[in-house]
Amino acid sequence: MDWEPLIEFVAYAAIGVLSFLVWWALYEWVLTRGYSTRKALFGRAPNAAVALDVAGGFLAMGLLNHAVISGPPLDSFARDLEATALSLLGTLLLLGLLRMAIAAGLRAWFGGRRDAQGDVITLNNELFRQRNLATGLFSTALYLILVAGLAELDLLNLTGERPAAAANMLGVWLLGLVTVLLHSWLYLGPGGRHHILAESFHHNNPAAPTSLLGLLGGVLLLNHRLLPPKGVGAHLFALPQ
Repeated sequence: MDWEPLIEFVAYAAIGVLSFLVWWALYEWVLTRGYSTRKALFGRAPNAAVALDVAGGFLAMGLLNHAVISGPPLDSFARDLEATALSLLGTLLLLGLLRMAIAAGLRAWFGGRRDAQGDVITLNNELFRQRNLATGLFSTALYLILVAGLAELDLLNLTGERPAAAANMLGVWLLGLVTVLLHSWLYLGPGGRHHILAESFHHNNPAAPTSLLGLLGGVLLLNHRLLPPKGVGAHLFALPQ
């Protein structure tokens, strides 16, 4: 009996499980420091908004695992396993840094303003204190954009096309941003107070980010299936030869 496929399966599965545990630790101890994720999820009054944010992070980790593990194989199982582990760890940390940057950007955007309940508007305040379902859904939509871009990244330059992969990542993020802006304009109306951030953080309107999440899922999936990079050095910003 050939044990190699089983050994490879167990090894990659172990790396995947460890990546989820590392993300949980990063989320609990760094991204939501000062709040108790365990109490929010498993306490006497479970918090569905935090559950949505956690689910978005785990979904992002699953998609990253798929993108990294299904990459081009290297010349040996040991090297491939090492590259997979390092790529996952790097993209996981990058995802955490991006989440921190977005939280800081949202805090700056709202500039100390308070929500309808009188609490200062920040990402974690809306999730943990206000139990804002709209914020949890919006955060899940952000995870979807971030991971769709990170899945294009060749962090260790295994294919020799790191610049093209980085351009693909930026192109996907740009597509996500344009989709968010179009959603606000088409569904919430141009200008005025009813943009996606106001609906998701101040007005606690879950319908707005739910429709955004569906639109993003469709657009990003369509982009992934219909517009894959073609040829060496090809990327979303490449000009036709």
